Order: sequence, then structure tokens, then C-alpha cells
Amino acid sequence: MMKMKRVQSDHEVFGAADSEREYRLLIEGMARALAWGRTDDVVPHLARTFGAKHVELFVEGNLSKRLDLLTDMLSFVAEDEDFAEFEAWVHRFIEEVPVNAYENGAGECDAFLAWIEQTQRLSARQRDTIDCQRARYRVGRLADQRRAEHVRFRELCSLNGQFTAVLEDDLNLEIRLNPSRCWSELLSTKYLDEGDAPPVEVLHYAVGFDVRTVVLEENARRLIDELAGLQPCTLQQWIAISRTADRHSILALARDLAGLHLVAFA
Repeated sequence: MMKMKRVQSDHEVFGAADSEREYRLLIEGMARALAWGRTDDVVPHLARTFGAKHVELFVEGNLSKRLDLLTDMLSFVAEDEDFAEFEAWVHRFIEEVPVNAYENGAGECDAFLAWIEQTQRLSARQRDTIDCQRARYRVGRLADQRRAEHVRFRELCSLNGQFTAVLEDDLNLEIRLNPSRCWSELLSTKYLDEGDAPPVEVLHYAVGFDVRTVVLEENARRLIDELAGLQPCTLQQWIAISRTADRHSILALARDLAGLHLVAFA
């Protein structure tokens, strides 16, 4: 890692606060210069043992890391047949858009996807792929933010086979929706089954360390929205309160959703 020398400031005579503020601005300026690859702006502030060549190597290394990060983290898009120009777009993005010095990998990926949408004329198929990639990130973030719920739900899902066999006899079972889920709308038939006509609302959700996508019938979507507003609740409570379906329909849906790992019981 390169070292930068501290530049003496006239403002230091006014106290530590002014000195610290100016030094912080200097560091932020150097970070922006490195992000843009502006070697000449950085060299005057280096320690004596470092020169322009070291800055160039550092910048090249950062560019290579950005390329690897975007390719790896956006593999769902990168490996898609509708994105043959993905690598060329990555190189253009890296050249045109400096990385935020304090941005994480997900932020960089979000910025790249936004750049693609702003600079390219995308087909509905390509937009669906980008939307699915974003949904995968949203689900992943939800799983991280609700870590305890996510882990507990996975544990309960392992018992779904046991509980679905006795749903008719035990309506006091509590039913819970997968906490790591989000909706999006598909505009093409790319990810749809034959017979499904876009636009279609789909549900993305976590299963273990993977993200799955499912197309649900309108009635199932309404029931999931209803359950989301009621939970935590027992099956009996849901059946008694529901304005959307009867006992038979709710239990049938509960079995289907349990098989998909969208609900669990306790």
C-alpha cells in the first residue's frame, strides 16, 4: 500500500480541528484522483520512496479488481446470452465512472446496472435479466439484515414435510412467510413458462444460499399479501380472518408454498 506524506498547512496555527479537516479533504481528494487514474495529482503527495510508476501500478490493480468484482458479482447478467457485450460495457464503465472510495461491492454493481440502463437501448429480455439480478441483491440484503429470522426460517423449513402431513388435524400450527423475499415484474417471456403472458409479477426469495423465482397465480398472490399482513398467526386464525379464500383453499396453498420453501410452520 502506498504511503502519503502529510502536507503542512497554514491553517494548523488555528488549531487541531482545522488541521484535521484540511488533512481529511486532502485524503478525499487523493482518493478521487486515484479513482479517476489521475497520476499527476497524486505524485506530489507521495512519500519519497514512491513515484509515478507506483501510482500507475496501484491504479491498474484497482481497475483489474473492479473488472473482476463486476464480472463475479453480476454473473447472472454476465453469463446471460443476451449480454454478449457485457465485458466491453464493463471496460467502458470503468473508464467513464470513477469508483466511490467508500462504496462497497454491491454499490458498485448497482451503479453499473444503472449505467447500462442509461447508456444502452435494452430489450425487454435484457431488462428482465437486470431486474432479476437486482432482485437477487435485494433478497440477499434482506437475508443479511434479518439474519436471525432467515436462519430460524431455514431451520423450520426442514420440518415442512412433517407438518404438512398433519395440517388438517392441527390448525393451531403457526405459519410464517419466508422473510427474505421481494416482488418484481417481468416484461418478456424469457423466464416465463409457456402460456404465461407478460407483464407478470413474480416472487424472488431465498432458499439456503440461493435465490429462486416463482410465478404465482393471482389468487395465490392475494393470499400471500393477506398472510403478510396477518403473520405471525396460526392457520386457524388465518382461516377465520381471511376474506380471500376458504379453509380448503388456504390449506392447499399452505402445502404448495411449504413445498416451495415460501412458508414454514412452528
